[in-house]
Amino acid sequence: MQGVLAMSARHLSIIRPERSALYLDQAVRLQTRAIKMFNMTHNEGGREKCVARLLFSSVLGRHILADVLRDDGLDFPNFLSRFTQGVRIHGGVKAVAAQQNWVSLLETEFGPLMTRGLAADMCDQIIEPNEVLQSLIAHSPNFNEEERSACEMALRLVDTGLHDLRDPTRVECGRRMMFTWSIMVPDRYISLLERQIPEALVVLARYSMFLHFGRSFWQIGEGGPYLLHAISAYLGPMWQPWLS
Repeated sequence: MQGVLAMSARHLSIIRPERSALYLDQAVRLQTRAIKMFNMTHNEGGREKCVARLLFSSVLGRHILADVLRDDGLDFPNFLSRFTQGVRIHGGVKAVAAQQNWVSLLETEFGPLMTRGLAADMCDQIIEPNEVLQSLIAHSPNFNEEERSACEMALRLVDTGLHDLRDPTRVECGRRMMFTWSIMVPDRYISLLERQIPEALVVLARYSMFLHFGRSFWQIGEGGPYLLHAISAYLGPMWQPWLS
């Protein structure tokens, strides 16, 4: 409940800009309280508790994305730091929430939703990524093989989401990917972002283009173009051919 209230307060901070500071403060307080409560109860069993933890993970992920994308007052290094910290928090919560009896959870009223979510998480239709960016990653001297593989997977996931948006039977999977991409990418890719490796930032720019298709979601808004502009300004003219 605290997580839902935090998300509601975050939404109000956007649609009622005259009281934005008040609602933002409430959102932070409620989210902090929600995470503390999660940490205190994550070992408790029972089907209802398990479902609640999974729902909290989903709500937290959207809240974190909204927090980062909506804060356009940060310079890019600070933005990137907040983004990667948020990804790690969300990923940790999801990992704990996922350590459950899946069979019993699938028997709940949330079973159909979870089945669709699992299908997306398993990336059952991962496609070949953009050839130009794939070549950039393949020939980069900045990676060892594990890092190269992680960056390629992050790119494949973005392009899978873009492909899904163009397929009427997969649109919902594509929209879901906008919110789950950051915790589906390999942890090593997040480390590359933390080190501000240019090729990893180019993939993040590709993700920003993907986010632009979700601008109707209040959590995203104009975050896609903002992120692309920030990355472009940070990398400079030399990297523009891969950002166009």
